Amino acid sequence: MIEKKEKQNNLAEDKYKLHQKYAMKNLLERQFAFIEKYIPFPSNILEVGCGVGDFLLYCRSREKKDIKGIDISEESVKITNARLKKSGFHEAAQVQDIYKLADLVDMRNKFDVVIMRGVVHHLEDPKLAFDNIFKVLNSGGYLICLLYTSPSPRDLSTSRMPSSA
Repeated sequence: MIEKKEKQNNLAEDKYKLHQKYAMKNLLERQFAFIEKYIPFPSNILEVGCGVGDFLLYCRSREKKDIKGIDISEESVKITNARLKKSGFHEAAQVQDIYKLADLVDMRNKFDVVIMRGVVHHLEDPKLAFDNIFKVLNSGGYLICLLYTSPSPRDLSTSRMPSSA
């Protein structure tokens, strides 16, 4: 009886993992399609809060190689870079505090696009974070914030940084 229950639990866990993998793939495809529709490629892209690199890997696999990621978690960055390397890409993530983004770039090489996926609600000081993002975003560049919604992230939108006069 215990063995049967254990097999059922394992089967349920496998189904859950498969569902999670499919759901993430579907979400990444929708997010990428949205971004690709509005953002000209090639673009110099920064993903803020890259986590374990799902979006970075997805973009790299679609030959959008000018994407970098930052995350405050050392462990997440290690996992991201290991996943990229395993897939044949060079490391593209680094540990970086969103409140110190100016340390990240040579100000002559700012980003065309900054993407934040599910990050805003984690910020202690959103205004300071956005102020820092705008310092590393090119004039005319895009800031894309994808937020968690209920029941799903179906409504996506983008904002464009005003061009300098």
